[in-house]
Amino acid sequence: MKTLNKKSALLAALALSASVSGIANAASVTYSGSSAPLAASAMFDDSTSGFLTITLKNTSTAAILSGADVLTGLFFNSSGLTPNSASLGSGSSVVKGAGAYTVGQGWQYKSGGVGFAQDKSSGISASGLGVFGPKGNFATGGVTLGGSDYGLVGTGSVAGSNPSVQAPIFSDTLIFKLAIGTSGFTLASLGNTVGFQYGTSLSEPYFHGTITSPGPVPTPIPAAIWMVGSALFGAFGFARRKGKADA
Repeated sequence: MKTLNKKSALLAALALSASVSGIANAASVTYSGSSAPLAASAMFDDSTSGFLTITLKNTSTAAILSGADVLTGLFFNSSGLTPNSASLGSGSSVVKGAGAYTVGQGWQYKSGGVGFAQDKSSGISASGLGVFGPKGNFATGGVTLGGSDYGLVGTGSVAGSNPSVQAPIFSDTLIFKLAIGTSGFTLASLGNTVGFQYGTSLSEPYFHGTITSPGPVPTPIPAAIWMVGSALFGAFGFARRKGKADA
């Protein structure tokens, strides 16, 4: 039984190594998650030299009945990034509120170190959540972060009368660009999960997104790791046979 447990641990270690290796060698990585009826995805791309581009998409089709149904934050692991710009993605629009809005005025990037919030070291948000603020920092003239305004919804209808759904509200996709500079950020530092936050409080809906696209091409486990793994499996097998012989 001990040998089986050791083999299981080795397989887990090899799988984790393959995942991290795949992220490290990818041009982009996409995380997706859901907690019915909510669903979202986030693609992180560092193919543009010196920049990290985050494409945040609300993939839910459910109606937006309250502020707790509005996607207002994305938590992930990073440090040393600098907000550069924020914009509506292709096909996206303002679905509640009149007039023109600058997306970046209502979103803020913040890095707070270990234990920052929701088990990640940094994030972007359109709401204070008791963590962000006082104002958005992806564009000059940032607005005060507080309610669900500047948040993101999917294709479902948006309640017009509920006061917790505050204008402006954007649909579908937002694109955030952050300068990497000398921070040493790599996609591998993101790890295996990110977090999607809804509403105006950390106690409101939150769920993890896991890797759904390590692209562009998954990286195979390096030969050296396979060699180590094979050697360890052989050692475990030899020790088990020797134990039986001694018995």
